[in-house]
Amino acid sequence: MTLLRERRMIWKDVEPLTGLLFGACAVLVAVSAATYTACAPPLSRDEPFFVARRARLSIFTASFVSSFLAVPSIAKTADGLIERPGIATLCSHLAAELVLLGMQIMNVNWTHPTACIRKAIGVRIVIACCVMATVIWQFHRINVPSEELAYGAPDSSAVATYMLMQYGFLTVAGTATGLRYAALSCAIWRRRRAAAASLAAIAAGTLLAVVYAGSRMGAVLAHLGGLPWPSAVGALVVPTAGALSLHLITVGFTLPLRGQRATLPIRPWAAGS
Repeated sequence: MTLLRERRMIWKDVEPLTGLLFGACAVLVAVSAATYTACAPPLSRDEPFFVARRARLSIFTASFVSSFLAVPSIAKTADGLIERPGIATLCSHLAAELVLLGMQIMNVNWTHPTACIRKAIGVRIVIACCVMATVIWQFHRINVPSEELAYGAPDSSAVATYMLMQYGFLTVAGTATGLRYAALSCAIWRRRRAAAASLAAIAAGTLLAVVYAGSRMGAVLAHLGGLPWPSAVGALVVPTAGALSLHLITVGFTLPLRGQRATLPIRPWAAGS
């Protein structure tokens, strides 16, 4: 009980910072999406990167939803309106998974041969849908407010299972996606420096998302194992890493990334289907 009270006190201290970080992120995403929509040429199905451009718009939308619902005051309001504790954090988590899916689809459209694009995208969509369906099913077994679900320790095995499933997927998928964008940035660095810098920002943002998810997983595992975990550090690192991740990803996708298809190095981890 003392530990739980301490965590809640720490959360009250960092709640304004969390709201400021994710609120600024939501504004940045909205401005970036409006800028891209206004400046981008009309979308045509005949262009080679039609799928990537549609995916980019979905990334902007999902990033806005994820950051907007991560603002503590917004999350509490959403929970109260829908009368379901934790629903705001669930939607924020699902939106984060859609961001990763959109990033993977864009990467596929940029790097895969045209004949393989449909199959590669289909596989990724099926995997993401299975994970999201499992997360939603697990969510129906718990009843935890959004702020505790997003930043607190699990109070039951069902909550722990939900957290480990959600953050475990973000860690694995985020690592793979970040490495692919880093490899693509290196592959085109000599030919297109501006695009390579954009891809590097996206890779850095994705790896920050891994830090966010890994920190949450560490807190959950430490709690389950009865081990000490620096609550104050976790409460500061988690929201900061999450917000900065979305900031970098948004900036990277707003900068120009159009041009000829770039091919990744032919390695199983970088150029597989």
